[in-house]
Amino acid sequence: MVVRTFVLALALALAPTGTARAGCGVGTTIWEGYSGPIPWLLALTTDFFTFKGISTTFEILGCTPKDNIFRGLASAEVRHYASSNFDRLAEDMARGQGEHLEAFAHLLQINQEDRAAFTALTQENLDVLIAHDNVTVAEFLTTLFDLMAEHKTLSRYVQS
Repeated sequence: MVVRTFVLALALALAPTGTARAGCGVGTTIWEGYSGPIPWLLALTTDFFTFKGISTTFEILGCTPKDNIFRGLASAEVRHYASSNFDRLAEDMARGQGEHLEAFAHLLQINQEDRAAFTALTQENLDVLIAHDNVTVAEFLTTLFDLMAEHKTLSRYVQS
């Protein structure tokens, strides 16, 4: 009992004094507009004990793509694929076609009707995407996403 009281007192002491914005989800939505540590704690616990996973997965109740942990996992999968197949990807980008580039576009969730634009973008910007011999996968992906963000069709595939 003493430990619970201490944890509650500590949580209340460290809680923000502004509005009850604990993140996103049911609790944050219910307690929105209230200020102080008590509504913040109620919002936090309500979010935790309700459908936080559903809210973040479907990006509802104030949850954004940044709250969606599954998108982060997809990013890890993209990084892993690019790292494991970097040389083959470079070859496919140079040719403007190939199964590794197609699989990569699939991992990036690029719709079939936009694949030609994606392939053309990578082929036309190969010298920018692979600017030097020791380019890292992180540099490659950052450059690719920057190029996609500037592209009329492909910008919708880049998370902000």
